[in-house]
Amino acid sequence: MRNEAAKHVFISYVREDSDRVDGLCAVLEAAQIPYWRDRQDLGPGDAWRTKIRTAIRDGSLVFLACFSDNSRTKDKSYMNEELSLAVEELRLRPPGRVWLIPVRFDAGDVPEWDLGAGRVLSDLNYSDLFGTAHMAQAARLVTTINRLLGEKRPDPATALAAVEQATTADRADLLKRLTKEMLLEPSRRIELDDLVSQEVRRVLAVLKDQNRVTGPLGGTNEEQIVRIAQEAQGLWTLSEPLCASLQVASRWGHLNR
Repeated sequence: MRNEAAKHVFISYVREDSDRVDGLCAVLEAAQIPYWRDRQDLGPGDAWRTKIRTAIRDGSLVFLACFSDNSRTKDKSYMNEELSLAVEELRLRPPGRVWLIPVRFDAGDVPEWDLGAGRVLSDLNYSDLFGTAHMAQAARLVTTINRLLGEKRPDPATALAAVEQATTADRADLLKRLTKEMLLEPSRRIELDDLVSQEVRRVLAVLKDQNRVTGPLGGTNEEQIVRIAQEAQGLWTLSEPLCASLQVASRWGHLNR
């Protein structure tokens, strides 16, 4: 992970985002994904421009361009030079080949860098590593990188953590995708059992919560109907991700019996 000649993920960022990049590197470390980062891969006396050029052109299987307000407000930065090299490299690659992946640390726009052939950087799918969906997005990024590196799956702990941190909107889709992936690989059955057990525990914890009991129904018939409907909607929202996983299992489980 410290050798620029080895195949790796190249991380491009501005110094002001070092703390956020530390978090990204922790995710990559947990998933055992090799990466190259200037702060730790450049030694005293290194010809840094040559080292970075080599790390991007010769060793990088994925280039992560990390953006935030810190990077957008800079008129000059070494990140801009790295991006220029990355764009040159991207133009040498076949159309449609995923290599350059924008990463957002906040809700600002991805810059519209010219990629050639009528494309700009903001046309590429990006990963949002901020907010409540941070871990779910990190898991998707790990899955994409592993696929590009030739690996089929992310680290099991990363997948479980991603589901645990996912928002309601993302949770069902994430569980459906992971359930299908794990069903199709017999070696991942234990991992799937852990995933489903984690979701069952989450649902039961809410159902057993005494603070959730709202007492007898009161008010007019209309108010009672509204309250029952709200309770039903809440229960469905709670159980929807688990139901989504079970639905996929019922459709695909027979393929590996």
